[in-house]
Amino acid sequence: MLRAAASLGIAAVGGGVSLFGAGVTGHLGTSTTVSEVVTAPTVPVESVPVRELGALLRHHPAFGPPGTNVNFVRFPSQDRMEIRTYERGVEDETLSCGTGVLAGSAVGLFTSRIRFPLHAVTQGGFELEVADLPGWRWSLAGDARVIAEGDLLAGALASPAPPPWAGAPLA
Repeated sequence: MLRAAASLGIAAVGGGVSLFGAGVTGHLGTSTTVSEVVTAPTVPVESVPVRELGALLRHHPAFGPPGTNVNFVRFPSQDRMEIRTYERGVEDETLSCGTGVLAGSAVGLFTSRIRFPLHAVTQGGFELEVADLPGWRWSLAGDARVIAEGDLLAGALASPAPPPWAGAPLA
C-alpha cells in the first residue's frame, strides 16, 4: 500500500456558493495542485449524473479559464466519505482522485461532518484513508497502480494562474 504525506494548501473553503441557481451549491477550495469544487448533493452519489453536471460546473465562470475539478461527496458517517470526481484534463469521471479526496475531507472538516481518520470510497471501489498529522498536514494512503505510461506534451508542467476566488477570506 502506498502511503504519502501531503501538505494541504487550502486557500479558501466556503459554503453556499450558488452555481446555476438550481439548488446546486458548492464549497470552494484550492488543493496543493489544482482548484476543486466540492458539492454534497441531496441524492445518493451513485445517482448523480457526474459526466453531465461535472462538465457544466467544471467550466463555470467562477473558476476562470483553467476551470476546476468537481467532486460530489456524501458523508454517511463521521469517519466515512463517498466521492465521485469529474476531473479537468480528463474531461470525464475518474475512478479515484487524491486531490478530490483531500478537498472533500477539508469540506467535511469545515462543515463539522467528519473526524479523522476518514475512509473515502471512490467510484473505482478504492478505499483511501485520510489521517491527521501535526501542522495542518494530512496523510493519504491507499492502493496505487500504474495503469498507463506515456510522454508529457510541451507545456504540461505549466502552472495555471490561481482562480479569482482563491484569495477570498475563509468564511
